[in-house]
Amino acid sequence: SNLLPPTLLPERLTSRHTAMVSPAIALAFIPFVVTLLIRYRHYFCLFYRAVLVRRVRDYLTGIPKEERAFQYILTHTIPGDPQHILETFDHWSYHCEYLSNLGPQKAKILERLIYEKSPLRVLELGTYCGYATILIAQLLPLGARLYTVEMDDRKAAVAEKVIRLAGFDDDTVSGLGFHSCPCQAAGGRGAELEA
Repeated sequence: SNLLPPTLLPERLTSRHTAMVSPAIALAFIPFVVTLLIRYRHYFCLFYRAVLVRRVRDYLTGIPKEERAFQYILTHTIPGDPQHILETFDHWSYHCEYLSNLGPQKAKILERLIYEKSPLRVLELGTYCGYATILIAQLLPLGARLYTVEMDDRKAAVAEKVIRLAGFDDDTVSGLGFHSCPCQAAGGRGAELEA
């Protein structure tokens, strides 16, 4: 009377069996997920700071991260002191918001390279906020020239303000912005750049 037809019996058992096995499988992965979270917590924190917090702040303030960094540098640094500006960049990156720049460890490598080679002309591709530009410009010998290119006009505008705040003018650093790239001005054929 209450017996199910034989064709429905295996289907009902399968769904009940699946309902019991799914939580067991999920519970088995919890230690694995916790281990990953603990082991790679720095990457998760970086993702949280660099992506999630940045997007929320960009949305709430209406100001991009690079412009917020410039405002911080403008209020917390000594104009005309490139080293202090670099230290302020580092402080902003470590304590306020993540900012993708060289940082002090990689800066030492670049410093050593500039001292060893003593170049008269340097081409920097990707100015971003101007951190490496300021670092290179302060290390160049007298009469040397730094050409820098940034494809994003907003970032180029921020970088130009930061570079000018550091005390560098067009005699030392030039070529901010994609459209003023010295390579394009020379015909885009990789012609040699002259001061």
